[in-house]
Amino acid sequence: MKSTKTKLLLGILVSSLFVYLAFRKIHVEEMLHAFGQLNCWYLLPALLFVFLSLWIRAVRWGYFLRPIKRVNLKALFSSLMIGYMANNIFPAHLGELLRAYSVGRTARVSSVSALASIMVERILDVLTLLLIFAITVLFQPFPDYVQQSSYVIFGITMGGIIFLSALVYRTEATLKFVLFCSRPLPQKLSDRLQKFSRSLLEGFLSLKQPRHYPVIVLTSILIWSCYIATVQCTIFAFGFHHNQNLPWVASIVILVMVGFSVAIPSSPGYIGTYHYFCMVGLSLYGIEASSAFSFAIVLHLLNFIPLTVAGLYYFWQEHFTIREAFSR
Repeated sequence: MKSTKTKLLLGILVSSLFVYLAFRKIHVEEMLHAFGQLNCWYLLPALLFVFLSLWIRAVRWGYFLRPIKRVNLKALFSSLMIGYMANNIFPAHLGELLRAYSVGRTARVSSVSALASIMVERILDVLTLLLIFAITVLFQPFPDYVQQSSYVIFGITMGGIIFLSALVYRTEATLKFVLFCSRPLPQKLSDRLQKFSRSLLEGFLSLKQPRHYPVIVLTSILIWSCYIATVQCTIFAFGFHHNQNLPWVASIVILVMVGFSVAIPSSPGYIGTYHYFCMVGLSLYGIEASSAFSFAIVLHLLNFIPLTVAGLYYFWQEHFTIREAFSR
């Protein structure tokens, strides 16, 4: 609990910094003018792409869980939405825990194994983002601090991949290493750590199913294509494609920037970090700060309000309580 409070405080401080950085060059009149030029009709397909990406993500998650148990798409989508809702309103990415608990409770699978499948999913997302970033650099240079941040994220991701690979393909040796590292810990805590590691292993079994790789790759491409389409629809809504002559790669650049913002510790809902990095992406194409901030607000709300409302609906439908979920 103390750790969660510390993460929340850190997230609030980081978000406050980025809110300041985003607001410092804003002119309210210009921001309102940008909102006045907004063509809301383009936001309808944008919203459609948001939910389509979530549906495809639920399909892909099913393949990660398939070696453990076949889970129906309704349960997967419900748990996914609950997790996204929780990430929007709770600190420290607690939505991932709630999502794992939800599918574990609904589909009667191990919550720890479900959490492991989510870890695999997140690592795949980071690798995809880094791949898109590497390709995009060929068309659009990024600020130095963005490139440096990508190296840090890449290093952490590679460390996670090495551990997961060792756990899957050198299981006993890795578990012995975990046992060795846990020796200084109290016996009860050490036993829990070993049990947790073995439960995690179930969630990584999808990595031993090469026949699922084509579907996982295809769904991953479709998910990120939906993300790009959402950004592009928002660009159309603000008329940037016409007034500012934004090239096709701009939507991918903005997506990459937003992707990095989500990886930074922040307050629930990625307030501040999301907006600032989105503005930085637009600034690369000469979009002034006030219009860029208006764009960031709309794009963020497209991914915040519908997901939070839908998640709360499924949370209520499943008869969850916060205390029940986080006391496990």
